[in-house]
Amino acid sequence: YSSAASDVYKRQAKGWGARQTAFFNMLIKLVQIPAYLAIFVLGVLFFLTIFTYAFSVFFVLFDCITIFLTGLVGLTANLRVYKERKCSGSFAALNSVCQFVFCIDVISAVIVYICSRKEPVQ
Repeated sequence: YSSAASDVYKRQAKGWGARQTAFFNMLIKLVQIPAYLAIFVLGVLFFLTIFTYAFSVFFVLFDCITIFLTGLVGLTANLRVYKERKCSGSFAALNSVCQFVFCIDVISAVIVYICSRKEPVQ
């Protein structure tokens, strides 16, 4: 947890641009897809018997922690895109919320990256 929080701070402090931060966010989200699928399949399999329910609960908690930590990186990317005037405030707010929702976070990360490549809006 502290690593993700310090990562957000470092990205803001080092002055990474919107495009760089959005690309990093998109890359993290796309690489996480196989892990999310594996955790989901294992969670369902462990849920089939009463003796392994605890493992299923663990996997649900692990998924929630993962989506929260990757959501922080997405939040940083959205803030960067907004600060560089490459999107509106409502767009940044909506996509910031989407960064914390399973499945939608990947789509949102790609959209934010595409938006980060645009010229600033005057």
